[in-house]
Amino acid sequence: MNENAPLTQTERKVADHYADGASFKEIATQLGRSPHTVRSHLKNIYRKLGVSSKIALRKELGATGYGGSRPPVINLSEAREDRALYQSARKLARNCTKADQDVAAGIFRELQDRHPNFSGSYAGLSFMAGGAAIATADAPAASALLEEATTLADKSLRLNRFDVDAHLSMGRALAFDGDFAASDDHIRFALECDDSSEWSQYMRVFLMTHTGKPGEAIRLGEAFRKTMRDTHALEPMSFELGCAYLFAKDWEKAAAWAWSILERNRAHALLIIGACSILLELKQFSKVAAFAKKNRVSLCDPTPLQRNIQSNSMVVDLMTRHRGHIEDLFADSAS
Repeated sequence: MNENAPLTQTERKVADHYADGASFKEIATQLGRSPHTVRSHLKNIYRKLGVSSKIALRKELGATGYGGSRPPVINLSEAREDRALYQSARKLARNCTKADQDVAAGIFRELQDRHPNFSGSYAGLSFMAGGAAIATADAPAASALLEEATTLADKSLRLNRFDVDAHLSMGRALAFDGDFAASDDHIRFALECDDSSEWSQYMRVFLMTHTGKPGEAIRLGEAFRKTMRDTHALEPMSFELGCAYLFAKDWEKAAAWAWSILERNRAHALLIIGACSILLELKQFSKVAAFAKKNRVSLCDPTPLQRNIQSNSMVVDLMTRHRGHIEDLFADSAS
């Protein structure tokens, strides 16, 4: 902090509220100022503190938006059996089968009962609620699950503001709700805490692709992809890279990433449709037809949250344009 330029009382209030996640409008309402005035205060705050992002502001203020009194952080380091249980639940929570998800949820709840101040249990349940929200076709149920994911992540962060999984889950939930800017704050913080978090890596590339920054998505995605081991994160990362190269007009690499998804044939149906869409956009009809002839894919419509994420996005435009052709190709192969 620059001691020669201390914050005024009003600037300190604005800084604290903004670090806590409040919007300009919310701060303006609380302090009786206009959003324009709040924005001006924030510019002065950034200049005085020598920071350029919300993450840096939080660090400079000595908090990440989850300050105040809280129970001591519980890390299970002295409970080896519970630590092993937690790690197994984290791994199961990232799998796609309902059986694995049910086992993981049971472990997280058991740990929650034994260690009510352990942030990891809440973060794990938040991650699973977010996954269920994006997958459900029922709009009210999706909204309820998304609210549950946000509430659980917030609880986790109030217990431990450095919980990587909680920042990931909060960032993912915010992205599912269409708030990419707030999502990016949490994902970037998660990566600052643990740059090897593969789902955080994927989410960062996802956000760059969906906010019209294909060059940045390619740079980050290519670097992250080299060290990825989690196959559940690998396939969506491959799709984001295919889209990013397509939007950057590098047709050869876009086709290569899309075809890699079809060759492995491990991705869920929506990613298969996305990969086919990229290839059809590049007029590689024979590759898609050959894949459709050999493989049965249950074509599914985007869920409410998937549509929400991709509204006004080049990605959904791409998939919508080629949906009918893909349906015809897979229908012909099934007959």
